Amino acid sequence: MIMNCNCPKKRTPTHAKKDEQDNRIRIGILIKSFNCSKSLYDTARKLKKSDKVKLFFLLNKNRRIIIHKTKFSTALKHKYKALKLAFFNAVTNAENKILSFFYKDIKEYNKSYNIKEFINNNILRINPIFYAAKNLIVYSNKDIEKTGALDLGIIIKGNICGKLEDKIISLPKKGIIYFRHLDSAWRTSGFWEVYLKKASTEFIIEILNRKYNKGIILFKGKIETKRSYTENRIHLYNTANRYLAETILKGAFKTPIPLPDPKAYFKKIPSFIHTILYLLKTCRIFLSLIIKKSAFKTNQKQGVAFTKKTWHNTKLSKGIKIKNPKTVPLPSHLLLQKIKEQSAMSPITLT
Repeated sequence: MIMNCNCPKKRTPTHAKKDEQDNRIRIGILIKSFNCSKSLYDTARKLKKSDKVKLFFLLNKNRRIIIHKTKFSTALKHKYKALKLAFFNAVTNAENKILSFFYKDIKEYNKSYNIKEFINNNILRINPIFYAAKNLIVYSNKDIEKTGALDLGIIIKGNICGKLEDKIISLPKKGIIYFRHLDSAWRTSGFWEVYLKKASTEFIIEILNRKYNKGIILFKGKIETKRSYTENRIHLYNTANRYLAETILKGAFKTPIPLPDPKAYFKKIPSFIHTILYLLKTCRIFLSLIIKKSAFKTNQKQGVAFTKKTWHNTKLSKGIKIKNPKTVPLPSHLLLQKIKEQSAMSPITLT
């Protein structure tokens, strides 16, 4: 006997269908772990607070790396490139640690932020395959099917590194969105502008989808170039990620900007010579910071004290310190009266 049952099927979080009454745009963020940078954390927090957005997190776990055998000359070229990048990273990481000792905002940016508080069980675990030679991220058909079932409108390329394959690019309705820096190679964003002393550092908000395979620009912006690579990179990431969230929330997808000519921008990793010259240029920054901190004691707190002695015989350290008074807000009519009284007073002349 065959019986037909019209009972509704059980819905799982992975294959949950979009609620017809829920008009929020469904956004997925590709992440490699729950720990992320401050800029990505701020982007997720801003989107989570919006009533226009429903967030999902696509956690890339158990990444499998495939390395193909290459010619000796090609392998040697890749090793030399890796050595240049390793030397550059060693110098800039040391710069970052030194500057974080003097500046609280850099120290705060270097902290690891956890985005678990924004997840609310809206998480999908997928297992990418990374082809090192092509710098390409590929997903299995099963993972593509699971991601497609989320019915996402946009996917944000969070803190994962590498190019995405066409299958995942075609999944979201609007496309894959991310910010990109124009003038520098991967992992050196914001270096050449500092090195060449350019006035500004440019970035773009770009989107990839089925219609625009090469990508289109949704927003183009620039920041004032800072004096060091660390400061410039942090300022670039904070600004670009903020505009990334605003572009999504404002729905600025109708007037794309054509991509600039790639030949007009630098795409190379700094050589050993470039890195050494940059280090010599920035040594004066570290030297001035050390002098200011040790000799002039710029971190010393200021206060007010009084004493009965004349000023040329006075030691403020032996004076009586005056605590800051607690301010009590005046009512508006009394505040207006006090301003009129003070404006009517004649100025005091010091003789």
